[in-house]
Amino acid sequence: MNTMTDEVVVTGIGTVSSFGLDADALWEAVCSGRYHPGTPQAEGGHRTIRVPQEDLVPVLGTKGLRFVHGASRFLLAASAAALEEAGLPAGTVDPDRLGIVVGSNYANLHTADLYDRTLLTEGPRAVSAMEAPNLLVNAPAALLGVRLQARACNTTISTGACAGLDALGYAMTLLRRGKADCILVGGTEELSPELLGIYTMAGALPEDPSGDTGRPFDASSRGITPGEGAVAVVLERRSHAEGRGARILAGLASWTSGCAAGRTPGKREKSLSRVIGEALSKASADPGEVGLVVSGACGLAALDEPEAEALQSLFGGRPTPVCAIKGVTGETGGAGGLFQLFAAVRSQASGIVPATAGARVTVPPQPPLSLTAEPQRRSPDERRPALLTALDLSGTVSAVVIR
Repeated sequence: MNTMTDEVVVTGIGTVSSFGLDADALWEAVCSGRYHPGTPQAEGGHRTIRVPQEDLVPVLGTKGLRFVHGASRFLLAASAAALEEAGLPAGTVDPDRLGIVVGSNYANLHTADLYDRTLLTEGPRAVSAMEAPNLLVNAPAALLGVRLQARACNTTISTGACAGLDALGYAMTLLRRGKADCILVGGTEELSPELLGIYTMAGALPEDPSGDTGRPFDASSRGITPGEGAVAVVLERRSHAEGRGARILAGLASWTSGCAAGRTPGKREKSLSRVIGEALSKASADPGEVGLVVSGACGLAALDEPEAEALQSLFGGRPTPVCAIKGVTGETGGAGGLFQLFAAVRSQASGIVPATAGARVTVPPQPPLSLTAEPQRRSPDERRPALLTALDLSGTVSAVVIR
C-alpha cells in the first residue's frame, strides 16, 4: 500500500465545550445557530464562554488532577471520548505507531504567569516543582502522550486561530508518510485574565465590554467573544481503519496554509484566496463542487471582512452555503478549527447545513454571502466537499477540505 495516496480519515471525535462532554447538545446548538452572547466576567466585564468543570468529573475523576489544569483537562476528556467513538480503548494501539498532535496557543498561561510572579517576588522556595511541567504550551500534549504512552510523535502547533487546522494538516502529512498508524489530533484552550489581556492589547476585544461581540460577518459586531474548550479527533489511513473494521466519519482531502505579506485587509484577502485555491486544487475539487463552507469568522471586522471578500471572489454567484459557528463556541484559538471540523462532519452525516450563530438578516454581511440564517436540509447522500477556513491577526491563514 502506497501511504502517500492512502486517504486520511476521521474515525472518532470528542468535544468539551460550554455543553460539557455532550457533543449532541453542542451539535444541536450549532445546527440551530443558537447564538451565545457570553457571560460577563468579574474582571473587566468582558463576556466569555466557559466550560462547566463539573461536567468533566465522570471522565477524569477527582484524583491525581491537582497539577493538571484547564487546557490539559479539556484535552484529556475530549480524547477519551474520541478514542471511545473510534473503538480504540487505551492500550489497543501499538504505542510506537500512535501519535499526538495538538493545536494550542495559551495553554496554562495563567499557571506560567503565577509561577513567574511567585518566583520573582517570593523566591524559588515558594514555587512547586510539580508545576514546572505546566509552564509550557505543550503541556497538554505531553500529558496526553504520557497517559496514552504514544511514542510515534508528540507535537504542539501554535499558529493562533489557524492552529487547529494546521494540526490536522501536520498529522495528515505524518500519516501519509507512514510515520504512524493512528494520530490523535487535538485543539485546546483555556480562558484566563492574562489571555483576556492579550486579546485586549491585540484589539480583538471592544473597549466597551457591553458592546456586541462574536457575531460573524456582522458589521455591528465589535470583536470576539473569548471561549474555551477542546476537540480531539482520531485520524488514520483508510486502509488501517478499514482493516480493523472502524466506522469512517469523513475523509480529509487536503490542507494548505500560508501567511499574508502584510496585515492589511487586501493582503489578507489575497493570501486566503490563494490558500483556498491551493487546498481545492490538492483535493481535485473546484469551487462549484463545494457543498459547504464552515468559516472561522469570529465577529472581528479585521478578520471577517477580508474573509468575506475572499469567499465572495471564489464563490460569488454560486449558492454555496457559508456558515460560521463561533457565535456558539466563542473564539477558542487552537481548538477553533477542530470545532469547525466537528460541525462539518456532523453536517455531512445529517444532511443539515447549520445556521450561522449570531447572524442577523437585518444586518447583511458585506459583501453579500450565502450566509445561512436558518438550518438548511439536503440529502445525506449528497456528500460534496466541505471547506474549512481560518485567519489569524498575525497574518497566518489556513484551509482544509474534507469529503
